[in-house]
Amino acid sequence: MADAFGALARVVRDSNCSGCGACAALAKNLRMDLSADGYMRPVRREAGNPLAELDRKLFEAICPGVALEPPPHTHSLDRLFGRYISVWQGHAVDPEVRQRGSSGGVLTALTAWLVEGGDVEYAVGAAHEPGTTRSVPVVLRSRAAALEAAGSRYAPVSVAQAFDPQSGGLFIGKPCEVAAVARAENELGDGRRGIKFSFFCAGTPSQSATDELVASQVSGPIKTLRYRGQGWPGELVVEGVNGERTTMDYETAWSSHLGPTIQWRCKICPDGTGEYADISVGDFWESDEQGFPVFSDRPGSSVVIARTELGDTLLRRAVEAGVIELSSLDIDMVRRVQPSQVLRRESLGARIVGSRLAGLKAPRFRGYRIIQGIAAHPLRSVRAAAGTWSRVRRGKAGVI
Repeated sequence: MADAFGALARVVRDSNCSGCGACAALAKNLRMDLSADGYMRPVRREAGNPLAELDRKLFEAICPGVALEPPPHTHSLDRLFGRYISVWQGHAVDPEVRQRGSSGGVLTALTAWLVEGGDVEYAVGAAHEPGTTRSVPVVLRSRAAALEAAGSRYAPVSVAQAFDPQSGGLFIGKPCEVAAVARAENELGDGRRGIKFSFFCAGTPSQSATDELVASQVSGPIKTLRYRGQGWPGELVVEGVNGERTTMDYETAWSSHLGPTIQWRCKICPDGTGEYADISVGDFWESDEQGFPVFSDRPGSSVVIARTELGDTLLRRAVEAGVIELSSLDIDMVRRVQPSQVLRRESLGARIVGSRLAGLKAPRFRGYRIIQGIAAHPLRSVRAAAGTWSRVRRGKAGVI
């Protein structure tokens, strides 16, 4: 329907598109492609109405760029990290999986266990596209495939476009992608509900940042690109087809090159920790005296949150099966090991106020205690709102 395309166009125009790809999964005349500034955006596959198979009501119900609210909770609720049943610190038991993963290898271990054991027919996630600098959606059907896809992808990739929300498979994606898939399941209502894994997300950098970083490291075509893994936090590793191999420490790669190009929608994201997932996982960072994460290399360790009964059951089964090792964790400890997620949520309201004063529209966010965040930190909120207003007015909303 034409009015559905108008709604989608407004999301993109207002910089509220996260690039999740859910719209393209539900409308065959849409595909996801890189925009001029290096982010995934929906475009027409062919002439004609690109939303012929997606009406406006369905689109607005699932798109995180239109609106977002927390999922219902039946057990515990944390004001910053959302619903949960159990919280753990953990890692993969298999040392190879733990080494290959971004932190403790928990998601890789769980994925390999589920696909190898037949609990799911397949999983959809993201991986490096060999011979390029791109990250792409992939279908995982074996332990080997899960290991090959292990590690973070600090680049735009629309995993939701490759997943059928009525298939009952395993979906592994960013919080916005998981939210879109979960809400599509709810809206369509006539398919099996799949298992959903997410990870703590700091935002999506531009593909241009990766391209420029790789070009500065190797002189010719590349063979492989790894952002993290093979240790914790691991290094960015680029291997060229001519045998060149360069590395860069995680803090430099993220803080100096990738992080400063995070897209605008991510900076006003109310959910960086995967509240719609069955299981969400993040780094269990140790902090210095000032509260900043310490990135010295060590065996990987993860925060693991079971958000649903299904997620809690899967974790306990995986422990019994010797797949992962977990120790119980108080939710308050997550604040200490994930300070950037705390700051993001607490400054969300101020950033939205600053952006609106400067003329940018934000999605409708309800249930995230936005006003309370402003009231709890009034001086910091004023500074954050003023800084956001200034960046938007100077045309630098995309710069941290």
